Amino acid sequence: MMDAFDGGALERSLAPLPREALIAFGLGCCERLYPNYLAFKRETGWGEPDVLRNGLDLAWGVLEGFGPSHDSVNFARQEAQRAEPETEDFDTILVSPALDAAAAVCLVLKFIEEGGVEKIVEIASLCTDTVDMFVQAQDGLDPNDPKLEERILIHRLMQRELERQHDDVLALRSFSGRPTEVARLRGGWRNPQKSNIDQRG
Repeated sequence: MMDAFDGGALERSLAPLPREALIAFGLGCCERLYPNYLAFKRETGWGEPDVLRNGLDLAWGVLEGFGPSHDSVNFARQEAQRAEPETEDFDTILVSPALDAAAAVCLVLKFIEEGGVEKIVEIASLCTDTVDMFVQAQDGLDPNDPKLEERILIHRLMQRELERQHDDVLALRSFSGRPTEVARLRGGWRNPQKSNIDQRG
């Protein structure tokens, strides 16, 4: 069984990786969150998934060797921020996952602008936060249960997310940034059929 998310440990694992590998790790996380935003849009009619998709594709383009201007990255980030839903405006368990998805896109674009491995760690934390809140809401867990965190940790969705993050770090240690490798990641990670909480893309 995977241990609970540890941001400090993840940062130490990610810190030695090159910039391109960090972008790739962040994109893997973002792509797992993106279908949650699509599901939220389908349920509520609110949202701009194309804005998030454009931001993600800009980041994939950076991995593919394109050098977008600072202004274009900044504009994409501001647009993604504008696409964040206000949680108090919607009565659905998908609003927090949608917010996390948009926030993650903002962070990966912010990393492209400024660097800072802590932004990539925060994206990974959003992935586990999404699962945590969704499991509590879907399964009707008692927030006062002294074993609440243990119950969430052993849930299949949380274990799957933690395993994916662990596996991605290991895989990206040998990331070369070659076009064929980027294409393989993009083909496998972009627009997954299901999100990290099993929402359909």
